[in-house]
Amino acid sequence: YPFQVSAALKSSTTKPSTNAPLKCSLCTETHWKYNMPKHLQDRHPSWKVSVPLPDRDILASAISISQEEEARMKITHSQQ
Repeated sequence: YPFQVSAALKSSTTKPSTNAPLKCSLCTETHWKYNMPKHLQDRHPSWKVSVPLPDRDILASAISISQEEEARMKITHSQQ
């Protein structure tokens, strides 16, 4: 059965998490969306300057987690 990644990447009140496998556009590896920032930091540390626009914005958007998603998952950020 094919995995429906596009459906998994949409947050809702009944399914708040958008964590789904994403293929790195800079290499051949696939990582969970929530782990992709760590992968980029470790394997492609200069991606924010080396990836040209609009590809950089597309990648940043693909791995971002909205405030609505965080709220639905009851994630809070402490003020330190």
